[in-house]
Parts: sequence; C-alpha cells; structure tokens
Amino acid sequence: MSLSEVAYAFLKWKKSGRLKDLKDFMNAYKAEPWKEVRAERQEDAILALCDERPRGIVPGPIKDVPRVAALVAGIDTQAAYFRYVIRAFGWGELEESWLVQCGTVPTFSALDELLWKMAYLDAQKNEYRVRAAVIDAMGAPGRTKQVYAWCAKRPLAMAFQGKQNQATPIAYSPLEFFPDARGSKIKIPGGVLLRRVDTTFFKSDLAEKLATAPGDPGCFWLHSNIARRRSGAEHENILLDYAREMCAEVFNPETLTWENPKQRPNHFWDCEVMCLVAAWELGLRHRRPPNKEKQAAKAQPKAGLPAMPRLNLTPGERLAMRNRR
Repeated sequence: MSLSEVAYAFLKWKKSGRLKDLKDFMNAYKAEPWKEVRAERQEDAILALCDERPRGIVPGPIKDVPRVAALVAGIDTQAAYFRYVIRAFGWGELEESWLVQCGTVPTFSALDELLWKMAYLDAQKNEYRVRAAVIDAMGAPGRTKQVYAWCAKRPLAMAFQGKQNQATPIAYSPLEFFPDARGSKIKIPGGVLLRRVDTTFFKSDLAEKLATAPGDPGCFWLHSNIARRRSGAEHENILLDYAREMCAEVFNPETLTWENPKQRPNHFWDCEVMCLVAAWELGLRHRRPPNKEKQAAKAQPKAGLPAMPRLNLTPGERLAMRNRR
C-alpha cells in the first residue's frame, strides 16, 4: 500500500467530515479497531444553552444590525397533535440560532395561527414572521394525505420524509396525487413537492451544533429556562421535556445511523432537524446581514453638481443662445 493511497484516504475524511470515511481510514489503513468517541448528550448540557430571553421573544439587533436572518419552524406530526419548534437563524455559515418557542398544538388551524398569523417581536418591538415551515408527512398513519392537503394551500410549508441515507442531503419528488391504498387517483390541487431528507446528515449536523459551548460562534441557543407561576402553582417548564427529547437519540458507529435505543420520546429532536432543513432550503448560511451604512447612503439624495460649460455647441444651440441674449 503506497503512502499516497493512505494520504488520499485521510484527506477524503478531512474533506467530507463523515464518520464513515473516518471509520474506513482507521480500519483499512491504520489497522486499528474503530472506537466510538461520541458521548450521549446530557439534559444539563442542553439547558446550559439557555440565554435570558423570555419564551416567544426574538433576539434583537446589535448596534442597529439585525442578528436574525429568518424565523423557521419544524413540525412533528402525531396522531392527535403536533409538536413544533420555532427557531431564529442568524446570518452566514456559522448558523448561530435561537429557540423562540416550542410546544404542542392540537390542530392544523392552531398551526396556521401559530405560523402564519402571529408576529414575533424582539425587545425593541421589531416584528418577525415565520418564513418557512417543514412538516413531517409520514409521522402518523393516515395523516399523510392531510399534511399534503395542508401544504398544497400554503406556499411556505414543505412536506418532509426522512431517509437514513441517500446520495444528496435533500431530494425532491413532485407529487400530483394523494396516497390511496385502494389505488384510486385523486389529484392534489396544485401538487406538492415532497422533500426526501437524509436524516443522518442533518442529525449529525444538529449534534455538532449542540456540542458548541454557550457563547462560542455558531451557538445553538435556547430561550430562558425560568418557570412561570400561575395561581401560586409552579408549572413544569416546557424546556425540561425539550431537553429530555434532545437526548433521546445516539449515533450507532456500527450502522453509521442515529438510533433511539430506549425508545424515548424524541419529537423536539425531530423538529430541530426539520428546522435545519428549512434553513438549508432558504440558503441562510449564504446570506449576509444588511449593511446599514450603505443603506443610509443610498437613501440620501445625491447633491446636485454644477453644470459644466459645453465647448462644442451645435449651430442650433448657438442660435438659441443668441436669441436668449
């Protein structure tokens, strides 16, 4: 085996960042057994990502420069309800992001209210609205048709189907007909573009973001973890459920996939994966914050310049000048 072949295998892993390429390098070229070094996430580590914003509040601008490029949502479909996450993403490839709120709603009408009719505010009362929502179309038996019908009427909603592995992070399948076990073809008005998503790719990305220390570039922030009191009784904070569900899945180095070995609830984990898909579809990592100085300069009226004398006058212009005298 040549040194160039070993170097190629190593550089292949360095370029891709995928665990499969690292495992191949360790086994085939270093002749060492593969050892999984990822530790399971802990609830306390998740809750350490909380900042001081109350639930429902968007992070505001710094020195008049907005920190938020867009609000997105991820929705996990269950038989009788929906779990959701609304997350604000910053500008650029670091993808710093902030949990705005998460929770449970019972119906599609409640989703409409939450996603399309509500405006979310920062501390300075600037308004933000959800720009894209990704919803699981396969999350509960019998609800796929409902999800397709809902997405068909809402241009900002994207139907999602998770796949453990595929050639690209997202593949697109235009759908013209509702699913029907009897084989009858009923058209979807306007059609739906189903996103088939490599969940291993996005879950690995999510795990890396959760490992970022609070305050470091690209941090994956949560809102404040202060429990509210109503009528003298303390209600369990929704973030406790959130933190538990964000720790449900672990990476299996043998199959190179994410698994839920204890079959614990993982709805918010799935919602955050779908938020990453929404940010990917909007291309937020390629956007740059607006330059306030340039915008102000464009808004200023241009000062009038003094007219320069024309030396080469046409005969008609000379005649007009003589008549004015």
